[in-house]
Amino acid sequence: MAGEGNNRNYGRSSHAMYKKIYRNATVLFVVTFLVFLPLLCRDKTFSLYFKLRSVNDTAIVSKISKKRNGAATDAIQYFRNGGKFGTDTVTRNANSKSNVFAPLPYLAIGIVTVNRAVSDSKYKAFNFKPKYVLEVAARVKQILEKCDPDVRSRITFYVCNAEERTSRNKEAVFLSKYVDTIERNETIKRTWSNTFDKEKYDYSFCLREMAKFKANYTLMLQDDALLHWNFIDTLLYILRTKIERKYFHGELVKPNRTNLSSIKLYFPEKWQGYGCELSHVEELVAMGLTFGPLLACLYIYVFSNGIRPNKNAYMLVCAICIVYVVLFAESIGRQNLLQLRQISPQLYFMQTAPSCCIPAVLYTRDHIDKLLEYLDSPKLICSSKLPLDIIIARYFERMGLDSYLIVPNMLDHIGLFSNLHAKAKDPTSYFPY
Repeated sequence: MAGEGNNRNYGRSSHAMYKKIYRNATVLFVVTFLVFLPLLCRDKTFSLYFKLRSVNDTAIVSKISKKRNGAATDAIQYFRNGGKFGTDTVTRNANSKSNVFAPLPYLAIGIVTVNRAVSDSKYKAFNFKPKYVLEVAARVKQILEKCDPDVRSRITFYVCNAEERTSRNKEAVFLSKYVDTIERNETIKRTWSNTFDKEKYDYSFCLREMAKFKANYTLMLQDDALLHWNFIDTLLYILRTKIERKYFHGELVKPNRTNLSSIKLYFPEKWQGYGCELSHVEELVAMGLTFGPLLACLYIYVFSNGIRPNKNAYMLVCAICIVYVVLFAESIGRQNLLQLRQISPQLYFMQTAPSCCIPAVLYTRDHIDKLLEYLDSPKLICSSKLPLDIIIARYFERMGLDSYLIVPNMLDHIGLFSNLHAKAKDPTSYFPY
C-alpha cells in the first residue's frame, strides 16, 4: 500500500513538473516573441519584425537622403575648419612620379570617386545630389587623426578623381583643397558601350596610381564605403594575427601567405542571413545546440526548487530551449547579431571570399601588377552579366590565388543610388537605415 501511495505521489509530482514546464515555456515565448523582441527589433533592418512591418519606400528614402545630406554638410564644415592629417595637400596627375627616396608605406588608402547622379525617376523629385565621397573622406581623415603617430606615418591616403573631366566631380574638386588627390591627365575623350566597362576603366586607373606607392597593402574604397570608427585598429590586428602571423598552439607564428591576393572587407547584408547559405544554417543549428542546453541548465537550477528532474523532463526542457534559441536568433536576424562581434577585433573572423563585391578591397603588393595587366586587356569588356567584381574574382581563382572575406563588415555601404543601375537600391535592405 505504501508503495502504491508513493507511486501516486510521484505521478502527481511528475505531472505537476511537466505542467510547470509547459506553463513557464508559454510565458517565456509570449513575452519574448510578442512583447520584448517586437519592441527591440521594430526598426532593425533584416529582423523578422522589420519585415512584417508595412514600410513606405519613399519615406525610408526621404529619411536616408536627409541623413546623408546632413552628414555631407557636417563633412564640409569639418574640412573647412581644417583637419590635422594631411593638411599640406598634393594633387597628382597620372604622369606624376613618386618620391623614390620616401619610405614605402605599410598601407595605401585610395577612394575611387566619380560624378554621381540620381537616375531613378521615382526619387528625382527629392532633388537629392549624392555627396557620399565627402562623408567617406572625412571619416577616413578623422580615423587617421586618432591613430598613433607611428601608425599614421606609415599610411598614405588619397582621393582618386576618376572623371575624365575632373571638374564634373565637384565634390572631388572641393576635397582637393583638403585631401591629397589623384586626377587624370588625359586629352583623349573615350566612349563606352556601357557603364560597367567604364567602372573597370576608372577602377583600374585608380588602382594603378595607388600601386605606385608600393605599399604592403593597398586599400581601394568606393566613394560610398563609410569606414567604421575602429577600422584601423581592427585591420591592423587582423593583419598581424591572421595574415602576417597566426596563433598556433598559443603562439604567433608566420604562415605561408604568398598566394594571398586580396581581402574583402564588405559583403552585402541582404546575403548574410541564415537562409542564404548552408553554412549559415549550420551556424544557426550549432547556436541552438550550444546555448539551448546551457539555458536548460539555468532553468532547472532556478525552477527545480531543489528537486532533481527526471531524464525525460530534462530532455523536454532542453528541446524547448534549443527551439527558443533558434527562433530568438532567426527573429533578430544574423545581420544584427553579427554587429555584436564589432565590439572587439578579436571577434572578427576570416572566410573564403565570395565573388561579390568590391566596395572595399585590400590588395597585396605582390599581385597588383598582374591584375592590372589583365584588366587592361582590350578584349576584356565588363557588362551587367560580367561585372568588374566577378572578373577580378575569376582572375584570382584562375591564377590559384587566395582571397578572403572579413566578417563582420568593417564598413557601411551607404550608397542608395548607383551609376551602374538605373534604379535605386531596395530601401528596405539598406543597412543600417
